[in-house]
Amino acid sequence: MFVEQVDVGDFLHFKSCVLYTEHDKPDQPLIYVEVVAHVTRPEMRSSVVSNTFYFTFTVRPEAKATKNGFRLRNVVPATEEEARRVLERMDAEALQRS
Repeated sequence: MFVEQVDVGDFLHFKSCVLYTEHDKPDQPLIYVEVVAHVTRPEMRSSVVSNTFYFTFTVRPEAKATKNGFRLRNVVPATEEEARRVLERMDAEALQRS
């Protein structure tokens, strides 16, 4: 469901990034991804953010077994803005778990 209306003829642009990874459980590492959806109306030459989606992924055990020397990279924020987004997401995850 989109917060901002998406009409026929509008363009949807999805911009994603890995916010951070968690290695607390080596058997089940977690990958947190943010996806921002922009609705672009070409006739009005405008673009607005409609939604921000958050996804959590893990790696299947069989995928790890087939990769020789499999290693999930440690993702950390590079800027203060990225750090703020990561902290906001971590807080939201903690609230959701409790």
